[in-house]
Amino acid sequence: MKSKLIIIILALSIFSSCKKTDVSGVVYSKHNVPVSGVEVKVYYSIGSAKEPEGSVSITDGGGHYNLTFKSKSGRAYTVRCECDSGKAWEPVNEKLANSIDLHLN
Repeated sequence: MKSKLIIIILALSIFSSCKKTDVSGVVYSKHNVPVSGVEVKVYYSIGSAKEPEGSVSITDGGGHYNLTFKSKSGRAYTVRCECDSGKAWEPVNEKLANSIDLHLN
């Protein structure tokens, strides 16, 4: 009985450590014009290492993107994009709905 309780507690802690995080926004050029067809990705870092999280979105005709991913505790997340017009990145608040506009430099 005691071992079943421990297994249930461990399973709940694993599921609760992975929460959904939503990120949406618009990618703008340096002239403040929405940019379509830009790939937007989520990256995470642990210490100094930065790795792609795996979530990718392509901006629509109005420059809008939407991403949803499962964030894990102990990681810092950023949303990034890079194209011929420049690049941009912003930090993400994990486990929340984020509205992040990216301005290419």
